Amino acid sequence: MNRLTFKYPVVNLVIGVILIVIAILGMFVFDWFSDFVNIVIALVIMYYSIARFLSERLKYRNKNALYILSVELAIAFLLSVLLVLREVNIYIAIGLVLYLRGLTYLLILQLLKLRTAFLNFIIAIVVLTLGAYVIFVQPDVETLVEYALFIFFIAYGILLVVFGIKYFKK
Repeated sequence: MNRLTFKYPVVNLVIGVILIVIAILGMFVFDWFSDFVNIVIALVIMYYSIARFLSERLKYRNKNALYILSVELAIAFLLSVLLVLREVNIYIAIGLVLYLRGLTYLLILQLLKLRTAFLNFIIAIVVLTLGAYVIFVQPDVETLVEYALFIFFIAYGILLVVFGIKYFKK
């Protein structure tokens, strides 16, 4: 827990209060969080795409499988950039990335003639279907991400305030 806090209790207290105030103002007064939803989603897409590529490229030695993984990473990167520039909406970006994840897994299985556990196959089909669902139904992801950001800022601010007050009591 000490890695999440600062060394000096005054800094914990001040930054905690600032985070709580920013969270309340950003969510309810100025609507800042809705402006940053696209950026947060793009960062999450890029992080998980790069992490998946780095972990999967070591598993497959076939160059065609590596090409498929590279194309998936390039498309995810392109979708993230277009999402930040607001050229595509959140539903298209998330849906295409999910659909592409499932399709990539199934393509590599077919290409390499691999046998996999039935559960992994079902998970790939579910991810593929979830991608199509997000594209066509367009559930309210924006509000969910806004509230997740709000809760994150509030929780971390409260954590810092509690640690700041705890050290002042000593």
